[in-house]
Amino acid sequence: MPASQGPPPHASSNAAEHPPAHHESSAFATDSRSKSKQRSADPSQLRKALNLTEKRSGARALVEKTREAFLLQMAIDTRKAEILKLHDRAAEKSEAVRKAETMLTRDAQKFDEFLRSSDAAAHEAIRKADEAARVSQEKATAVRQLRQKLDATKARAASNREKVQEYSRYRAFLTHITPQDWLKDQEELSKERVQQQKQQWVQSQLQQQQLQYAADLEAIDEDLREKLQDLEKKKSRGIKASAAPRKELEEKAEKRKRQLSRRLKTATDFENQFDCGCTVVSAVAQILLEMDGAVATCMNMQELEAMEKRFANTRAEMGARLEGLEAVIAQLQQQLQQQRAKCIQHREELASQEQESDASAALQKLAVHVSAIHAACGFEKEASADCLRMLEQIEARLDSHLAALAKHEGKKLTVPPNKWGPWMNPRRF
Repeated sequence: MPASQGPPPHASSNAAEHPPAHHESSAFATDSRSKSKQRSADPSQLRKALNLTEKRSGARALVEKTREAFLLQMAIDTRKAEILKLHDRAAEKSEAVRKAETMLTRDAQKFDEFLRSSDAAAHEAIRKADEAARVSQEKATAVRQLRQKLDATKARAASNREKVQEYSRYRAFLTHITPQDWLKDQEELSKERVQQQKQQWVQSQLQQQQLQYAADLEAIDEDLREKLQDLEKKKSRGIKASAAPRKELEEKAEKRKRQLSRRLKTATDFENQFDCGCTVVSAVAQILLEMDGAVATCMNMQELEAMEKRFANTRAEMGARLEGLEAVIAQLQQQLQQQRAKCIQHREELASQEQESDASAALQKLAVHVSAIHAACGFEKEASADCLRMLEQIEARLDSHLAALAKHEGKKLTVPPNKWGPWMNPRRF
């Protein structure tokens, strides 16, 4: 209610229906004076009329004060109830703002987690791209080194072919100018050397064979002795044993010795083995040399082709991965911008909600109502007086009216401290 409206409407209506007490008392005094002029001859009646008039005027003034105190107390109760409602509304608004701040904080935490995950994904993508680039670089380096080795091998092969051709010409020339008798003598010397080597090898093989045969015979005899000793131990313990096991053991030993003797080779066998070995070794050596050269060349070519193919496949795969990673990074950056825009929007909405909060407006309206009651009680308006101060003054005025009423009735009015409830304490607000 604005301050210009003055006292409550019900108070003015009641005042209109019931005129003030001093008007009634003045009208009653005028009537009594007129009657006293008519009855001036009777002093006792005049005194009775005066006493009656004083009693009536005091009772009406008391009733009027009681009525004003009641109306003022009712207005104070109404305003304090409104204050409680406004405080509850302000508490609800504060709770809503707190919940909004909590939601905003939770959204900010989720957004930070999203940012961290996005950064981690971006770092992982960059790491994979670097790793792929490093692997491709290593493969390119390996291919380049293999090409260099292949070129060096081809150069050595060409140089060796030239040397072989040159040595072949020298050999043909030497063969052409060398006498046939000297060649025959060299062939005979070569055959003699080969024969000597063959005899030496055969003797060494025979010696090794004899040593191995003697060792095997010793092992068979040792095994036979151990088994016979076991039989003797069993007999000494009182175990009956027939002569059949001894014979069987001796027969087995003789059989193994005969098998060893049959496996022995003669000098002729070793000579034939040497001749076959030399022929085979020379042929195999020649074949192996030729095959090694061909296989090495083929393997180098195949490895080079495989490396080039793998390098091309790896380059294509890494290019596709890089394109995919770039697309993922761009998408993550776009999502990051969208989340930032949403965060800014939420903050602006929260700020606008806080600005649009009508708690301050309600408190201002309450202050206006309290000011109106304060003015209706007859207090002067002070610039520095606040709402709580005005409520204290109103309660003080109400207490003074109640004390005056109790004093007029001849008894002391006692009001409990919490008669009107906890809202009577102005410090609560």
